[in-house]
Amino acid sequence: MHTDPTPEPQEAEQKSEPKETATGRLKEKLRQHLEGARVRLEEVKRAITGLREGDRGALEQKRKEVHQRLDAQQARAEQLRSEKAGHGKPAPAGHETGQDREQLVLQAELAEAYAINTVMVAMMDADEVEVAVLEALIAHEVLDAYLETQEDGEPDEPRDY
Repeated sequence: MHTDPTPEPQEAEQKSEPKETATGRLKEKLRQHLEGARVRLEEVKRAITGLREGDRGALEQKRKEVHQRLDAQQARAEQLRSEKAGHGKPAPAGHETGQDREQLVLQAELAEAYAINTVMVAMMDADEVEVAVLEALIAHEVLDAYLETQEDGEPDEPRDY
């Protein structure tokens, strides 16, 4: 009997499907978190662009909302920091160093937590950016209102920072 060495189509499909790995799962989780950070920055950009000039009340309200969200995020970040206290930035793991499975799992988990926390900090930074931009807009609204009451109404030349 002659046997054909080519695998059946179903067998070939099973062999070609990549095996799910811890690295693959982490990549997907980090991709999702990074996408969340990107979306958050886009939301900040749209919110700032959508604010009407001269609407100081809306600026103040938006700043208050962002401050509240930032306070909640900072509390959560502090909680995460206290949970991970003492661990610090994880050292790179490697099976060449003679580490046992338990140590490698722990280092992988710490490295994952560190990466996710770092992304979360970046998202908090986006909120801080939004607050800074809102505060700058409010300051300029106040300046514009002041200048309207002045005789010449012309502001000094803007400063480059």
